[in-house]
Amino acid sequence: MKTKPCIHCGEPLPEDASFCPVCGQSQITTEEVNPPRIWKRKTLYILLALAAVVLLIVAVIRIHLPKEYDNGGAEITYTVDGVTWHLLLRNASTQDPLHWTSPQGEYTRYVKKDLSAALPLQLNVYREDTKENGKDAFLPLLESSVVKAYPSGTSDVPSVNQPDINPAFPYAMQEADIVFNTDCNDVDLVWTLQMKNGDVIHLHEKMQILTLKEIVYSYTDTPLSTTEEVQALLDKLSTGIEPNSEVTIRLAPITYEGDLLMETPGITLQGSLSQTILHGTLTTRFDASGMVNVQEITFSGNASDGEASSGVGIHVASSCLIESCNFENLTTGCLLDDGAGALPMGCSFTGCETAIHFCSSSSWISNLYCYQNTFVKNRTALLLEKVPTAGTIYVAECSFEENETDVDNKTTNEIEYM
Repeated sequence: MKTKPCIHCGEPLPEDASFCPVCGQSQITTEEVNPPRIWKRKTLYILLALAAVVLLIVAVIRIHLPKEYDNGGAEITYTVDGVTWHLLLRNASTQDPLHWTSPQGEYTRYVKKDLSAALPLQLNVYREDTKENGKDAFLPLLESSVVKAYPSGTSDVPSVNQPDINPAFPYAMQEADIVFNTDCNDVDLVWTLQMKNGDVIHLHEKMQILTLKEIVYSYTDTPLSTTEEVQALLDKLSTGIEPNSEVTIRLAPITYEGDLLMETPGITLQGSLSQTILHGTLTTRFDASGMVNVQEITFSGNASDGEASSGVGIHVASSCLIESCNFENLTTGCLLDDGAGALPMGCSFTGCETAIHFCSSSSWISNLYCYQNTFVKNRTALLLEKVPTAGTIYVAECSFEENETDVDNKTTNEIEYM
């Protein structure tokens, strides 16, 4: 017969015994069975659901958190409210309707030593889908705009006139003037936009300023006593000027008879104001980019008081900056024709049929200001026949005395007197 030990005292018992006669203990055992814990599964589901909610909230917050955009360049793409914009920097002194959407990330300029110049840094913006100028639509999204200059090495810090709307640059949303000299030789410019939604956008411009070599031809050491000698020097220079240099021709304090033609940019023709007189027409005409300067020369017609005016003083067919000149008794003092890019500044016009005649069909104009000019006893002081820009023309600090007509505006441009 098979036996088994008592589970309590060890006494041998029949295999099917349920009771021990020695210790009196039952041989039946019970095993506790725990039911499934349903609450743990529910808790797991709840925790997983909460985790999903938290992840969703974090994702939403991250989508709406302010972002910073900076690719180190002069152009960046920015999307807000479902619209993608292209923002870019340009540094051209003129507004070219064909290239205003092209960024210019580097600016190199040669400047005369110890003289100051200005970089008109522009911020342009257009929509990616339509390629249309977006300055009017984007500007309300902008909280603030600031330009900072960071010099490298021993470079000086240029002066920064902070961004603003400038009508002289009709394609730009904002423009900032960077005033510099040759000591500001290596500078990084950073244009930062703070958007109303908290986003921050950075655009970069590299500015390098080099010293311009000056070459001076003066009447004291160069044959410049007649119009023919002056023209001979101009013709010689038309074959080429030394790279990265600027030429100044200083005329004698005498009267020159005859016409002059300037066919090369980069030349300044400088007189001695009332002592340097030209009876003839000075024409500027060249194909290369750049400009010429004309300073302190009196352009006089052959007429005397009471006689009819005659001749044209300056015929500008290529870009010319006219400063501190006198125009007397001429049919037209300044004829600003195709290629003209600026109105005279600081000049005096007396007894002319038309003092300034602006009739330019150029695709750009760099200066919409008639600045510090004096008009006395002219039949028409300022005739605006053709001005290929929609911008306002500013007549600033000008004096008009005893002219039959001060301004004859045949264009649709508005004129603002300042």
